[in-house]
Amino acid sequence: MNSYNLTSKKINNIEFIRIYEQPLFSGFRTTSKKKKYLYSIINRQRSNIRAKQNLKELIQLNFTNYFSFITLTFKENLTHMESANYIFKTFIRRLKYYLKSKFNITNVKYICIPEFQKRGAIHFHLLCDIPPYVPYKDLIHMWKKSISKNKKIKLKNTNGSLYIKLSHKQQEYPERITNYLTKYLTKQNSDTRFIGKKTYFCSKNLKRPHIQKTFIKKTNNLEETVSKVFELKKLSSENIKKMDCYINPYNKSRIIYIEKNILK
Repeated sequence: MNSYNLTSKKINNIEFIRIYEQPLFSGFRTTSKKKKYLYSIINRQRSNIRAKQNLKELIQLNFTNYFSFITLTFKENLTHMESANYIFKTFIRRLKYYLKSKFNITNVKYICIPEFQKRGAIHFHLLCDIPPYVPYKDLIHMWKKSISKNKKIKLKNTNGSLYIKLSHKQQEYPERITNYLTKYLTKQNSDTRFIGKKTYFCSKNLKRPHIQKTFIKKTNNLEETVSKVFELKKLSSENIKKMDCYINPYNKSRIIYIEKNILK
């Protein structure tokens, strides 16, 4: 079991630093069976806070060139989330096979967020790096086929729609993409239908930030730890993009948050 009071991770040209007043612990395992977790709206809201941060990092690392926004809908008023998720996974399998066989693309990346429409039906918001030359008619055909030809999920109305919006290079900035997707996570905060459910899906091949955990020794308080980190990380007014302090909701201790510009 290891303790740490400093974490840092680099995403593109920014280093994100957190300094903890009370050390945290990692590297331990438990052999006891996991207890059933009592989900609630409060837990869902806390989970979404972490999910938003994760989405922001994944988008900044993986979708900086071109990307596509795709909305997948069902004609039937499908409200069963497990069934909708299974059909979506069927679509992704068809899409991967299609891209590999026709365009020799083997590494497609995606992030998907489910949402309930006003009528109660589930639909999906998909961010992916499908190239702009992939025909729209082929994508809509694959989605409709994933619904109508599904061997496991049988629907009365086997039709569906696919809407796509393409963007190239830097026409859309990562911050704007993040805001577009995370607004659907915000809607989930008070929706009891998402309690105990996944808030988003993503491909396994996405780049993820490496988090470095360090213990700053020989400090008696947070102020001394911050001073040592400033020296260790060579922080100054020139390279600090943002600096803030907030309270850890779990142990009521302080956390210093710093965004450092990585100067080239």
